[in-house]
Amino acid sequence: MGFLKRLLFVSSASLLFLGCGGGGGGTPTAASSGPSTPPPPASTDNLYLRLIQGKLPISSPASTPTYQAYFLIPIAFEEQAPILFTLSSPQLIDYRFLRLGPDNVIVAAQLRSGPTTLNWESWVIVKDQDLTSRPTTVPLSAYSNLTPDLLALLQPTDCVQVNDPFVRSYAQNVAGTTSDLWSLTKIVANKCGHIPYDFKRTPVSFDAYYSMKWDNSCTGHAHAGAALLRAEGVPTRVLLNMPTWTSTAYDQHWIIQYWVPGYRWVRMETTMGLNMKTPQDEIVSMVCAPEDEFPVFFTNGIEGYWHTSDPHLPMTDPNWAGAHTGSDIQTFAIGQTLSTQAVAVAADVFRAEVDHRGRCPGATASQTIQSAQSLQTQALAQLRSQDVQGCIKSLQDALALYNSIPQKPESRVFFEDFEQGENGWTHGGTHDSWEMGSPVRGDKPGMAHSGLHCMGNGFNGGYPNLADSWLLSPVMDLSSLNSATLSFWLYDWVGSPSPYSLQDPLWVELSTDDGQTFQPICSQMGGVNGDSAIPAVGGWAHLHLDLTPFVGNPHVRVRFRFQSASGVSNPGCYLDDIEVVGRPI
Repeated sequence: MGFLKRLLFVSSASLLFLGCGGGGGGTPTAASSGPSTPPPPASTDNLYLRLIQGKLPISSPASTPTYQAYFLIPIAFEEQAPILFTLSSPQLIDYRFLRLGPDNVIVAAQLRSGPTTLNWESWVIVKDQDLTSRPTTVPLSAYSNLTPDLLALLQPTDCVQVNDPFVRSYAQNVAGTTSDLWSLTKIVANKCGHIPYDFKRTPVSFDAYYSMKWDNSCTGHAHAGAALLRAEGVPTRVLLNMPTWTSTAYDQHWIIQYWVPGYRWVRMETTMGLNMKTPQDEIVSMVCAPEDEFPVFFTNGIEGYWHTSDPHLPMTDPNWAGAHTGSDIQTFAIGQTLSTQAVAVAADVFRAEVDHRGRCPGATASQTIQSAQSLQTQALAQLRSQDVQGCIKSLQDALALYNSIPQKPESRVFFEDFEQGENGWTHGGTHDSWEMGSPVRGDKPGMAHSGLHCMGNGFNGGYPNLADSWLLSPVMDLSSLNSATLSFWLYDWVGSPSPYSLQDPLWVELSTDDGQTFQPICSQMGGVNGDSAIPAVGGWAHLHLDLTPFVGNPHVRVRFRFQSASGVSNPGCYLDDIEVVGRPI
């Protein structure tokens, strides 16, 4: 994925045409060659207004009358906050937001079947980042005591193979005898900025190893930068963002952030070779956790990029490539207190909208949400007329409206970690090899996501050829919910004789009649690093799917369906920590 966390392959012709997020995108233009204007004196801040637009064309009808389309949008993160989000399509029924973690949000749009285009806009305000208070020196020895969440950002992934001998040797040659963070990051930024925009080996991949050996796009530049810093013990994460410094339409652009002890996260523009990059020119849409770094040949979107609930629609439907543009709209020089307040309240409003939109049935709640969005529209108009205080007041009023909607906290409806046996799960089909077991360390996946056990179909040396097998959940009661989300952890290492076509897919189906009939609820998932020259690491991916269209039903079952062709058998599909959370009526 992007979910599909691992990989949904596309044709080689499509791959070379795609934009920055997965296939590469264009080389930054001359307009992007330098950093932003230096921040003003400490007594004032610049407040920036940015517009991100998306036009997602879906050219084919789905196989079901209605379906879900998932895509990323700008999030509330550090110095940025969306002030107004709008979405339109002739086929749109409703939309809501899924939280993928503390910061990340994905839109789940419910659509009627048929060709259409999803048109959306996100108006985002950004304040200056204070880099003047950073420590002048940071010895690399300061990274000796790290919290578990930071230690996780030193681990190898399929895109950042930091433990590979070639990568480590490359990193040591780049770092030399450097012992100070700022010297190291300057060297790393310069090195990444000089990696040519090229792909000298087929099949194309976007990982650090490939980038260091055969050049790459912005995706590979970012993963190379992450590997160079992690090799020296510096926790580093990848950011997906939508740039405003070019008129070129992108899917997404990739940069990195590194952790400075006792200070904060700092950005590096790895493609441009710019260290300590200010935030206003690249609007963040996803902060990648380690589990978000497993796309090998292309990012595939279930967990955080783009996909639909229909496996009959390919990954390029919606067509994400070249679908997004960003624009610099206005800059306001205002007091620090006012700029900080504006971003903070806009972030609070965005998070409240995420929690309420599409999750609160009834005419009264719908009218309240509509009134709140009207106030957000008013706040945008006030900001554009440079009435910052009026903008803040309108946002505060919008927040009060969202908070006035009665809403119970989300609670767990179902959970399975397979530590108590198969526990009501059943499986079958042609050449069924699903079973509960404990992965063997040193083999794939090496260990369960949590505990000792998980469910998988490759425990005996790989899955069988020509399989069409299924794994079926016990009944889930969604009758007393307003909204629901299914999440699960997936290790999906399957094979294909061609690096650009998926032969052994896994997808998810849902039944509302206790298993009599099923309909798909996500795209086909699967993938493998098919180039034996590239070290493959693998890992667990976290997927989230919207079940809100199915709430009110007491007889829901989820089915994971797997098909394989003939040919090489790979480690297989493994599932763990399957959970449904919902908001009670």
